[in-house]
Amino acid sequence: MTYTLLLTVLFILMICSFMFLQKKNLLVCLIVLEVLFYSLLIIYLYLCLNVFANVTYFITLLCFAASGAGIGLSLLVVLSRCYGNDLISNLK
Repeated sequence: MTYTLLLTVLFILMICSFMFLQKKNLLVCLIVLEVLFYSLLIIYLYLCLNVFANVTYFITLLCFAASGAGIGLSLLVVLSRCYGNDLISNLK
């Protein structure tokens, strides 16, 4: 189980480095943030199952992740309708 935790941490570091390299489109940034959040959810699930033996907090955090994804998608749609594309350079 520790190998899974180690691989998840390495995956998080890889996603963070990708986020800092790719700052052109808003969609790519939102996808990277969602993958990062779900990677943190995997770590939290590991802690919930092994330390707390309760999954209630995990389900609550998963609901917040879903609502965050909905908010990000709505912002992307609004920006695409206003500016015609999702380039971050057009937001200035």
